[in-house]
Amino acid sequence: MTPREALVSLNLATGVGSVRLRKLLEYFGTPQEAVSASVRALMSVDGIGEQIANQIVSVKKADVDDEFRQAEGLGVSIITCLDPEYPLNLKQIADPPIVLYVKGALREKDVAGIAIVGSRQASVYGRINAQCFARQLAACGVTIISGLARGVDTCAIWGRWSDTEGRWLLSEADSSISIRKRTQAWLNG
Repeated sequence: MTPREALVSLNLATGVGSVRLRKLLEYFGTPQEAVSASVRALMSVDGIGEQIANQIVSVKKADVDDEFRQAEGLGVSIITCLDPEYPLNLKQIADPPIVLYVKGALREKDVAGIAIVGSRQASVYGRINAQCFARQLAACGVTIISGLARGVDTCAIWGRWSDTEGRWLLSEADSSISIRKRTQAWLNG
C-alpha cells in the first residue's frame, strides 16, 4: 500500500482524525506501518483504544481502491496531507484534515476559500441564504469549502454548483462515510 492509500485507509476508519494520525505517525513512522499494525500494536498508541484499533484494521485494500474509483467516477481528486499539492494554509491549522476531496483543481487563489457552516436543521430562509452567499462568493472567485454536513453546508455546495465552473473543496469531517454515500445523501436532500 502506498502512503496515499494508507492515509485514505486511515481516513476511512471511524475515529481517526488528524490528532490521532499524528500520534500514529509518531509511533509507527509511516502510514503504511500504521495500517498494517495489529490491534494490539495499535492500542499501544496514546488515544487509540480497542474500538478505534478495530476500525483501522477493518478497512481493507478493496475499500481504499473503491474510494479512489468512486472519486475518479465523480471527477474528484483525492489529496492527502502528505501530498505536495495539499494547501499550505490547511497544514498550518491545529487539526488539518487527513484527506481532501477536490472537484476541479486547486489554485493559488484558493487561499481565499471560505466555509459556510450552520445548522443541520436549517430553516428555509437559512438554506436559501447559504445558497445565495455561496453562489455570490463563487462568482467572485472564492472557493467554497465544506465538510458536507446536512443543512447549511449542503446548501452552500448546491449554491456553489449553480456557478458554471462548479469548483469545491471537501474536507471530509466524518471519515466513516464514503464519497458515494455522501453524494447520495446530497441528492436525497
